[in-house]
Amino acid sequence: MLSAFGRVIGLNPSTDPVASTSTSTHRSESSSPPPAFPSLNSQQRVKASFTSTTSIHNKARSTHAPPPRPPPPPLFQVDAPESDDERDPYDDGNGDDEATDKRGNTLPPLRIEPGSLKAPTRTVKKGKRVKVSIEKGYSQLDWARLQRSGEDLRNGVTQLMRITPAMMAEHKTRDNCWQAYGGKVYDVTRFLKFHPGGVGEMMRAAGKDGTELFMKTHAWVSYDLMLDGCLIGFLVRE
Repeated sequence: MLSAFGRVIGLNPSTDPVASTSTSTHRSESSSPPPAFPSLNSQQRVKASFTSTTSIHNKARSTHAPPPRPPPPPLFQVDAPESDDERDPYDDGNGDDEATDKRGNTLPPLRIEPGSLKAPTRTVKKGKRVKVSIEKGYSQLDWARLQRSGEDLRNGVTQLMRITPAMMAEHKTRDNCWQAYGGKVYDVTRFLKFHPGGVGEMMRAAGKDGTELFMKTHAWVSYDLMLDGCLIGFLVRE
């Protein structure tokens, strides 16, 4: 009856608003996505989201981190090759320390007696120093005092002379003794008794050049200061 009435008033049963509403509702419900599980605000989804975010950050950090440094290369020390001068002349290069003769036969080891490699001791004999007694008033202090006194120690020579070896050889006695040291000629007559080694030691250079003998016995002594008051000239060639 309703359908007939609808047809009378010009309505299509397919266009029934109630039917269309239910149909559209059914279609919308069937086309909508199913509800999310777990729900968006649930604790499980929050934990899962935090875990995934942390893993993403760790991956990004590991991707951008600089690569680890390679280990340092091993150090090798290479010695310079030996030159011909440094090589052992007795080393044939075979690495065999045993001594062999020309035929290749092994020689018996060299036996070294203990104590045989010690340096030989050399005994140096020292010459005996003969003590010479000096007369009272003839010490070195007395001689220095005599030189400062202004007394004539040149036996009357007032002007420096040019003296040859022949001229000097004429003055070789204890009462008249000339000697040359370093090219200078001195009249040492007054000094003989003041010499610490005695008159006999001083007479070894009487009438000649005593420079070499002086330097061997007491090179540290200054004859210029010791015999300054006895200077009489200079030694020249013949």
